[in-house]
Amino acid sequence: MARGAGAVRAELVEAREKVDTAFRLLGWGVMYLLLGVMWWPALVIGGCTLAVAGRRERGALDAFATLVEAAADVHGRDLALCLGIPCEGAFTRETGAAVTRALQKPPHGG
Repeated sequence: MARGAGAVRAELVEAREKVDTAFRLLGWGVMYLLLGVMWWPALVIGGCTLAVAGRRERGALDAFATLVEAAADVHGRDLALCLGIPCEGAFTRETGAAVTRALQKPPHGG
């Protein structure tokens, strides 16, 4: 394992925070558009905010998805073995499905 789990987790958290920030900016853009019903300059501010948020959102989501995929590729086999799931050779779809089943939370309300 080239990188520690803590470093991978830190990168994932940082990438997720960028996604969250982009969506927060998107929310501000929508609120400015709603304010634009009463004050027209807010329409301009809202439109610009939405445009910037859209660009940031796409970039942040792409980076996060790439990082999650890389982490799964690099550490998927180790995770399966830690969960007691046999993983001979490559990490397959079947192994991935077994890991997903092992990590799923039970449904709420019993």
